[in-house]
Amino acid sequence: MNMNCGDFLAEKKEEILEFVRARKKREGGFAATPKLPATVEDTYFAVRILELLSALERDILQGVQAFLKRNPLGFSVQPPVLRRWLWLAEKTGLSSSGEMRRLVKEIFLRKGRRLQTDIETLAASYECAEMVGIALDEIGIHRGISRTMRVRTMKELYLLTKIAREVLTEDRVSWILASHNPDGGFGFCPGTTSFLENTYFALRLLKLAGRRLPEPERMVWFVKSCYRGGGFARAPGGIPFLETTFYGVCLLKELLPKSA
Repeated sequence: MNMNCGDFLAEKKEEILEFVRARKKREGGFAATPKLPATVEDTYFAVRILELLSALERDILQGVQAFLKRNPLGFSVQPPVLRRWLWLAEKTGLSSSGEMRRLVKEIFLRKGRRLQTDIETLAASYECAEMVGIALDEIGIHRGISRTMRVRTMKELYLLTKIAREVLTEDRVSWILASHNPDGGFGFCPGTTSFLENTYFALRLLKLAGRRLPEPERMVWFVKSCYRGGGFARAPGGIPFLETTFYGVCLLKELLPKSA
């Protein structure tokens, strides 16, 4: 199969945009399905998709900003959601004040040691602190703890590299490559089923390590096989969501650089 045959994203772009727009709610955010309420996470992935497809218009950003104002940060927010809220706030021009920094710091201080209970929470906390200019020691996070955390999945390894690039050792690169399946996708770890999110994180890690993807045309085939009804599913035959559609679009943009 020729990786450059046709232009899949150009061909499917309008279908994907229709899929995303169908999930936009009147309050400005986006939902997992047309019948569900909007969430910060779905809104984040919708905006990322529209940005990748050069279709992020001013009225969308204005709607997202209005959605964020109606859903302000609270002390119960979890760091992964907080990171996406902050990213959206910056994208829409909502956050730039010292008040935001004070609020985020207070959220972290209230959570205390819970910020270091798992890799996703730790990595999101680290990124949030960077986004608003908070030193890690101000909120009780010690960067060295990342070296002691056990990595079980492709996503965990990717998130950990955001804190400590040095965790991406040659042994771990070999672990990534051993997770590459005959269908072109990557598993959570060696010997596990391919899913789109694992494939996305694996490609990111290989690029970070400066390694070439073996047989990229196989990955293109896997990603295309996950396409269904305007979006991308986790695996062939699955149900498409905004998050997995972001992974699919991003992967094809990386692998087919001429795509629109």
